[in-house]
Amino acid sequence: MEQLVRDLSHHDDVTISVTTGTEHFRKGLVKLSIGGDGSLTITNHRAGERRDYPGKLTREEVEKLGQEFAAAGFTTLRSPGPPREPGDSPVVLEITRAGEQRYQAELWYGDRETLPGVDVIIRRFDAIVERVTDGELPY
Repeated sequence: MEQLVRDLSHHDDVTISVTTGTEHFRKGLVKLSIGGDGSLTITNHRAGERRDYPGKLTREEVEKLGQEFAAAGFTTLRSPGPPREPGDSPVVLEITRAGEQRYQAELWYGDRETLPGVDVIIRRFDAIVERVTDGELPY
């Protein structure tokens, strides 16, 4: 799986996704899905409503992102588990290929303090989401 992430720009049938938040808190649940071909969708579920934001990354951006996420441990990060701070929110990492889920990891936003790879992934997620939504999301 790590190789799929690292070589994302060479796999048009692969999509990596990062989801943060919860639907009924602040800006809601935000899911960023990026395909190997550079297509991306940000899906925001908030208080029963859904809004999609389409976008596109260049081949070079996808290549850099794949390498960065692989180096951060996208497919190897594991949450240390409880205890959780009040208000902590889930972070889900996924890989799909040809529409079929191949990988999923459930982490927590607070894990970024003890797992540097989670922080790297969330920072890149935030930057892309903010850029594509003109600052409306993620927070």
